Amino acid sequence: MGVCFIEDRVVPNTLILVGIFGIQDPLRDESRHAVYCTQNAGIVSRMITGDSIDTATYISKSCGIVSSASHRVVDGTTFRRKYQENAEYREKNAADDPEFIEFITSLRVIARCQPHDKVLLVNFLQKSMDRVVCVTGDGSNDGPALRTATVGLAMGISGTDVAKYAADIILLDDNFTSLVRAVIWGRSILNNIQKFCQFQLTIACTILVTIFFTTIVHARVPFTAIQLLYTNLIVD
Repeated sequence: MGVCFIEDRVVPNTLILVGIFGIQDPLRDESRHAVYCTQNAGIVSRMITGDSIDTATYISKSCGIVSSASHRVVDGTTFRRKYQENAEYREKNAADDPEFIEFITSLRVIARCQPHDKVLLVNFLQKSMDRVVCVTGDGSNDGPALRTATVGLAMGISGTDVAKYAADIILLDDNFTSLVRAVIWGRSILNNIQKFCQFQLTIACTILVTIFFTTIVHARVPFTAIQLLYTNLIVD
């Protein structure tokens, strides 16, 4: 029996290839639809992962995060280099480099990243681009980014205690679709509050103008205190 030497290990060269197994962690069926819903709602989804750039590219294209040729997929080293170049540009010109802003705008995936890369990206989006940033994470290394973000979302099942403590909201089912539902409910509540305030201001201004001009023209108040209280009761 002949042998071959690979890295100081003796491996028989008479072995027969029986088969090759491929292992895949498939996406959830609802992931692509959830990403599609967030994009239609005007939310830009970005993926920051420690996986290789090939794996990150495949996953991001499968779920729809990367859906255009203009979307960028870079590794952590490239991101940090460009971030440092922008920092040097800002020191000289007291403003961010337009090329770096365009780079961040088209950025969709950062692979082989470090925990601090997430914080750098969140800070830049918030301070330099005036964006509302939501970060999801489940690991201890996601804690700083969850704390820095406008809204931090931790996974309730697979998330570590550090991530849960740093987050503002905990997803009990670890499902990205829950984030979509939260956005829908949040925007609906905000819309209802705005409509209610608009309605109340309209009623209040109408009553105020009526009382003001009636008092000037007729020298008397058109409504009594009981009538005003009754009007507020009916309106509310």
